[in-house]
Amino acid sequence: MLLTFQLFRDNVAVDQSSHFFYLIFVGKNIMCSILVIDDEKNILNLLQEALTLLGHKVEVANDGRKGIQKFDNGSFDIVITDVLMPKLDGRGVVQHIRNCSKKSICIIGISGTPWLLQDLDFDMILPKPFPLEELLGMVTKLNC
Repeated sequence: MLLTFQLFRDNVAVDQSSHFFYLIFVGKNIMCSILVIDDEKNILNLLQEALTLLGHKVEVANDGRKGIQKFDNGSFDIVITDVLMPKLDGRGVVQHIRNCSKKSICIIGISGTPWLLQDLDFDMILPKPFPLEELLGMVTKLNC
C-alpha cells in the first residue's frame, strides 16, 4: 500500500510518496530551462523525469560534446553536468560555458569524485550518489 500526503509550507507543497519527494510549487510560476549532461543513461532519465515533473523544461546529453552543442544552440538557466565523461569531460563543459557570451548560467557539478570539482568554476557541487530531493532543492534555490 502506498501512502501519500501533502504538507503545505511557504507556498510549497511536498508530496511524499514511497521513497521520493516531489516539490510542487503552489501559486508560483517557477520554470527553468535545464540542460543535464551525464554519460549514465539511468541518471539522465531519472533527472529528466523528476525535473520535468516540477515544471522545468529539460534537455539531456550523454557526453560533454553533445552537451556543448545543445548549450550553444539553446538557452538554458541551469546546466547540471557530470565530471568524468567520454569525449569531453565536465571540466571542458564548465570552461566552455564560462567563456561564452551568454548570460550568467548556473552550473551544478555532480560526480563520484567530488574532490576533483573543488578548483573548478561550479556554482554548486553534489557528490554521487545523492538523494534526488537534494538536487531538486538545489535547483529550487537557484530561482532561475
